[in-house]
Amino acid sequence: MSLESLNQRLVATARANPPSEEVPYAFEKRVMARLLAGSARALDPWIQLTRGLWRAVVPCCATAALIIAWSWQMEPSRFDTSAGAEDDLEVAVVDSIDLNDSVEDSW
Repeated sequence: MSLESLNQRLVATARANPPSEEVPYAFEKRVMARLLAGSARALDPWIQLTRGLWRAVVPCCATAALIIAWSWQMEPSRFDTSAGAEDDLEVAVVDSIDLNDSVEDSW
């Protein structure tokens, strides 16, 4: 079916069915104005991207909270702040410094 024949059939059908008296004045103009305003808003890709990112905030935060809780539960010794952990840090820092080289060479 061609576009021209479809257009003719639609116009003929619209002429055969006149609008009733219940339709408010300039109703079609208000509908068309709303459609045009909505299509301009929907075509802007930045608005769509922003809306998508804001909708993703809550699931991402919930997922992060669940992963944090799960990792906290799985390895509680990892977060231990006893004196042994401080000693390990000191050993790691001191071992990285070579006393034979000067400070400028290490940078």
